Parts: sequence; C-alpha cells; structure tokens
Amino acid sequence: MAGPAVAAFPGWAAEVGAPERGDFGLDSLELLEEIARERFADGEEILAEKRSEFALTDEGHLYEVLEEFG
Repeated sequence: MAGPAVAAFPGWAAEVGAPERGDFGLDSLELLEEIARERFADGEEILAEKRSEFALTDEGHLYEVLEEFG
C-alpha cells in the first residue's frame, strides 16, 4: 500500500483521535464508519465536504482496504 491515503493517514488518524485504531485492516472499516457517523449528520454534509482533505483521506482509506482485501 503506497497510495495517497497511506501518506495522509497519520494526520487523519491524529485528527480523529484514533491513530492506534486505524491500520488499513478489515477491522478498520468499523472505525471508518464510526468516524463518518460522528462527523457528518447526513448525506448532504458528506457531499458538502467531498473534496476536503479529511473526506479524501477517508475515501482513500476505504480504497486501500478494498484493494488489499477486496
């Protein structure tokens, strides 16, 4: 794994307060869902932030997990 999400991951993990919990493994998908639900109230909020660094790293994290295990 060497995509942009990997490079941005340390800052993203620190921002969400979970650097020890996210590792691009299958279990990290639960963390990803939890973080998204805490951060966004609904789909409109997600769309409003879809090009933010946070959302792109979140999306990249999902991609990296699927690439590894999909």
